[in-house]
Amino acid sequence: MMRVKAPPPYTEQTTVEAQVVTTQPQYVITTQYAQKSWKVDYRSLSWCDGHCCSAFWCPCCAHGSVSQMSGGGYGGPCCLRFCFGFIAVFFLVEERERMRQSQQITDPPVGCCTVFWCESCILASMLYEVGH
Repeated sequence: MMRVKAPPPYTEQTTVEAQVVTTQPQYVITTQYAQKSWKVDYRSLSWCDGHCCSAFWCPCCAHGSVSQMSGGGYGGPCCLRFCFGFIAVFFLVEERERMRQSQQITDPPVGCCTVFWCESCILASMLYEVGH
């Protein structure tokens, strides 16, 4: 009978470091919406445009029409513009922002200075958007 020799003892020491997982895989879901702009941009309007001209000569009526076509009342915005023109600028900025969000328009919002100096063009653009 033949004897099998045992292997020599293992003398070399090996250290194994365990890797600690500190972050888990992340899944990012991005939703892209179609780019939508205003039907008529306020920067492309001229004074010869009917909506722009009427908004210049009677901004009270234009404010009222925009509000009414957007689902609000006519009288409040019209009187607000007539009595407190400077304050109405801030309300127009807010109304344009609400319209931009409800229509899912991806163009950036406009500031108070733009509305103050180009109020008739802003109103005309909004009138085109609501289909007046």
